[in-house]
Amino acid sequence: MNFYEVIFDRWEIENITIEDYFQTWFSENFIVEPIALTIEQIQLYKPPPNPAKTTDPRAKKFIKDLGSTSWEVDALPPTTLNEILENKILDNIDLQKYNQIVSEEQNDKLKIENLLKDM
Repeated sequence: MNFYEVIFDRWEIENITIEDYFQTWFSENFIVEPIALTIEQIQLYKPPPNPAKTTDPRAKKFIKDLGSTSWEVDALPPTTLNEILENKILDNIDLQKYNQIVSEEQNDKLKIENLLKDM
């Protein structure tokens, strides 16, 4: 079981929000932002609907807020999901700084490779 599975298992079992979980266990302030699957993406991509899981402890609120139909993020084609994720990452990083760090890493890698050749 990986880290993310633990978070989401606890989230579902204890009916806490993911924001609450991060605030409890980490000293950093986290902003949890929905990336996929949003209502706008459901309207745009039209993934197949599923009945809401009434056994989920969050079902009553979900049904009240959104109705009795649910959608799965994995119904999106992988290329679509990758595009959504890549765009959100690019929206949230300093691309110039990122490229600078990548360049520095490549230079460091070359230096190490040259040092190893000389040994």
